[in-house]
Amino acid sequence: VLLGHFGYLFQDDPQRVLVVGLASGISAGSATLYGTPQVDILEIEPAVVTASHFFDHVNRRPLEQPGVRMVVNDARNHLYLTDDRYDIIVNQPSNPWISGVSNLYTREYFELCRSRMTDNGVFVQWMQLYGMGEEDLRSILRTLRTAFPHIILFSSIEEADIVMVASAQPLEFDLDRIDRILATPRPSADLARIGIRTAEDMLTYYLMDDVDIADIEGDAPLNTDDNM
Repeated sequence: VLLGHFGYLFQDDPQRVLVVGLASGISAGSATLYGTPQVDILEIEPAVVTASHFFDHVNRRPLEQPGVRMVVNDARNHLYLTDDRYDIIVNQPSNPWISGVSNLYTREYFELCRSRMTDNGVFVQWMQLYGMGEEDLRSILRTLRTAFPHIILFSSIEEADIVMVASAQPLEFDLDRIDRILATPRPSADLARIGIRTAEDMLTYYLMDDVDIADIEGDAPLNTDDNM
């Protein structure tokens, strides 16, 4: 749920949103609740699109929402071919050590995403901490900053998952914007089901920003297509 909302905390009026990875459709469903004119959902496996309907009772039925385009394709292939520029990209592939999705965590992929975003676009990256070595996490943080120098780190599931919200422009919390989101019926109801009813509830997920992240990443090796 949080993955679908985080980008909107830093964007007033996004026109195009891209969600990479459908899975059960919950994150995609949350991302479609703002009336955004275009929400593209990328999924490489057609069977996952079919299976996502088993979760229609909890995923807000994203494939039926106005403005949604379901694209069955590889993420990098889509980004190479599209002329669209996205205000928000939500990137939620599986674990970075799994063959077939590992190239969605490299410098080249992050730079490709940046090239397909608006100047103040917001990139939202899910990261699974379980099974991750400290050096691997440091490497991905440093690699992400090569394309998006400004990052805010959130904890979504304590000691299991984090979310990196990144941009080429500085990111600042706008409490008025969060309050407006929480006063809007559909996003508000979605966030309430995970216990977020006030701006302060949202801020409890905050971990650190650019300064602390720079200290953590240090001189970790870059994660690249040639050296994953």
